[in-house]
Formats: sequence, C-alpha cells, structure tokens
Amino acid sequence: ARAVGGAGEGERNFNVFYEYLSALGRSADDYAILSGPRGRRDGVSDADMHARCLEGCSRLGLDFPRDVVEFCLEVGNWRPGGSLADACSSLGVDEATMAAALTKRTINVQGERFTRELEPAEQLRKAAGVIMAVYSSCFTDLVFRINS
Repeated sequence: ARAVGGAGEGERNFNVFYEYLSALGRSADDYAILSGPRGRRDGVSDADMHARCLEGCSRLGLDFPRDVVEFCLEVGNWRPGGSLADACSSLGVDEATMAAALTKRTINVQGERFTRELEPAEQLRKAAGVIMAVYSSCFTDLVFRINS
C-alpha cells in the first residue's frame, strides 16, 4: 500500500520514486501516487542517492528497473477514461489488454460470460493493485538476484 500513497503521516512513499525523478529533473508533484514531504529527513540529495543506487546496481551486475518505476508512476497518474499508452509502453504491455484489466470485470457462469464496466472508484483500486503487484514482484526479483 505504501507504493501507492499509503505512507504514514509525514512520510514519503518509497524513496526510489523521488530519487529517480530528482535525477531526471522531474517533479514529484506531477505524480499522483507520491505523497508526503518532498525533501528527505536526512538532508541527502535524492539525485545523489539515485546515483548511488545506479552504482550499486552496476556493482551487482543488475540493471536499474527504470521501466517498472515509470510504469508505477504512469499508472498512478491514470484516471478512468484516460490513456494508458505511456504506462504500457514502459513495460511493453498491450494497452487494450491493460485497459480491459483495469476497467472491466468478467465472470463465467454456467458457460456464459458476463462483462461489466467497473465504477471509477473500482477502476482506481484495481490500478493501485496492479502498481503494488508490479512493484512487489520487481522488489522480490531484485532481492532474489542479490541473494543468488
């Protein structure tokens, strides 16, 4: 939940988002899933921390998961009825498939298939769930590769 705005009072979401954006000269204010204070409590530069993260990834023979970070940020900005093109292109996901996954519910009952459009609030909850799943999967994969 923390990855999609669930940070506690006075806390930021995962620092990787802020560090990545700072290194690119982009503002965290432009991303809906980012909440909390913009500066670090320890006074360290987010851009410097991103550089250290890239250095650590390089030492471990890992690529920084830029595509996952971009996907999370872009899906976090998505609103029902809006485009998912930028988010989907970052991970190479088919936009129509992602749109259907976020906006519709399909059930099969006795061989019949029923599909209904979700309410906007349900669509946003599904988007948050996708962000959490993708981020969690990436983090789990990184931990596995580091420990291997």
